[in-house]
Amino acid sequence: MERLNALDWADGLCFTVFGVRVGIRVTVPEVLPGLLKHLPPGWRLSETRSVQWLYSLVSSPSRRRPSRMLHTLYSGPDHLTQGSDFHRIRRILASDLQAQLALTSPWRVFVHAGAVGWGRRAIVMPGENEAGKSTLTAALVRAGATFFSDEFAVLDRKGRVHPYPLPLRLRERKGFRSREVTVEELGGSPAAKPLPVGLILSLRYDPNGPGRIQTLTSGRGAMELLLHATQARLRPGRVVEAVGRAAENAMVLKGRRGEADEIVRDVLSRLDE
Repeated sequence: MERLNALDWADGLCFTVFGVRVGIRVTVPEVLPGLLKHLPPGWRLSETRSVQWLYSLVSSPSRRRPSRMLHTLYSGPDHLTQGSDFHRIRRILASDLQAQLALTSPWRVFVHAGAVGWGRRAIVMPGENEAGKSTLTAALVRAGATFFSDEFAVLDRKGRVHPYPLPLRLRERKGFRSREVTVEELGGSPAAKPLPVGLILSLRYDPNGPGRIQTLTSGRGAMELLLHATQARLRPGRVVEAVGRAAENAMVLKGRRGEADEIVRDVLSRLDE
């Protein structure tokens, strides 16, 4: 870290988001505005120089191709990535920052889940990567749901879900590549305010077709959220309180699903009952 601190830093800023103070510094000031486009929703500039996490971006002309800039990104003292593709650099910074917030935020509980709003209630879909939560989130948005997130359901202590509307990452039908899609491209809109949870969907995609979907108790629903809460081991009391309140008045469904568009109609009809 001492070697990094000794470099000639041309610009930077400090900001707070979800109660975490973060700093970004750069050696080339022109790249800073591009990094800000991928910061999490709700960030605010801070006048303090004291931060809990610091990102450092060292940029210089490439030796092989002097017309292109080579960027080296550090997360704290650790080398995170290097390359000339600036879009990839800022995407990796955004992903790492999300992970840091999910682990350290004192204000919110982050649950790996997709989340949308339907009427006055939220639908939360817990699951890890490749469980199909992004595809199901997108299908619900196309059906008229407001968009909260396809990566994290962000809960407060009352169990309400807060908007976290970063672009969705949808896998292409063939292969393992994914692309960013805005909610507007899906014909939807981001949520404007927090909502209590009305439905917890623990549905894993099965290419062989849907299976039996069970209705579970609110206690089991809280466990489904707890299993995917990033701070469950670090702050168990606060996490248990948040997921318990989120699930206490929610319908809970678990099972295997087929194609997302096929299950959406059934899901929304249950919530409207």
